[in-house]
Amino acid sequence: MARKAGSERKRKGCLWVSLKYFGIFLFLYVILNVWIRIDMRAKCVVLPNGYMIGRAGVFQQGDRPFTYTVLRDARGKILITTDKMIQFHRHPTNSDLVILEYGKKPEQRMEMPGHEMMTLIFDSKFFKRKWNEKKKEYPLDTAIIATSFYTVFLELRRSPKFKTVSCNTPWFAP
Repeated sequence: MARKAGSERKRKGCLWVSLKYFGIFLFLYVILNVWIRIDMRAKCVVLPNGYMIGRAGVFQQGDRPFTYTVLRDARGKILITTDKMIQFHRHPTNSDLVILEYGKKPEQRMEMPGHEMMTLIFDSKFFKRKWNEKKKEYPLDTAIIATSFYTVFLELRRSPKFKTVSCNTPWFAP
């Protein structure tokens, strides 16, 4: 009888140890998963011209329909925080360049190589043409596509061709 009680105690002890290790494993898995998601939200994607696009905050306050996104210069200074639409235009003389326009002022336009970026953003299957293909009925500086910084950010972040860097994203969007 004493032997049976010792065996029962040993089995309960093994079960307790197994549950304890499973709980520790589950806790670490959840913490790691949350940390990875926070880290992804806190990073910026580096554009071909060195500028960066990222979220305005790791967490968004309120119930805004769109996520506020920031455009930063190469040093990390915020140029604009917006959820408005942006436009990509063909360069008038070089078909490999694209012009990103995020406002009406001349300083709110920037040129950059478009080959890798535009193939991710501009779905040629949907539009039935390539992003840099000239169309006779439209001048070269006509907008190729209108989208949001957030859409560009998401598409580029998924691609291994674009570098992501830490850009001091605040915890909460303003």
